[in-house]
Amino acid sequence: MAAARGGAGGSSRGGRVGASAPPPPLDPADDDRVPCPHCQRRFAPLTAERHIPHCKNTRARPNALKAGGAQAGARRRMA
Repeated sequence: MAAARGGAGGSSRGGRVGASAPPPPLDPADDDRVPCPHCQRRFAPLTAERHIPHCKNTRARPNALKAGGAQAGARRRMA
C-alpha cells in the first residue's frame, strides 16, 4: 500500500505536485519589461504595445451590470 502512494521506495521529491517556490524577484535594473499604467502588470515591449490600449478600454468598464439596466434604458427611449 505504501508503494502505491509513493511511500517507501517511491519518489525522492516530497510535497504536493506543483507546490514549488516562486522564482526570486528580478532586480529592477535587469527588468526590461514595460509596466501598464492601468493595471500595473509588466510586459515585454512588443506585448505592452498591444496590451496597454486594450487595457485602457477594458479597465474603465464597470465590473457588473446593474439589475434592470437594459430595461430601464429601453423605457427611457420609448418615453
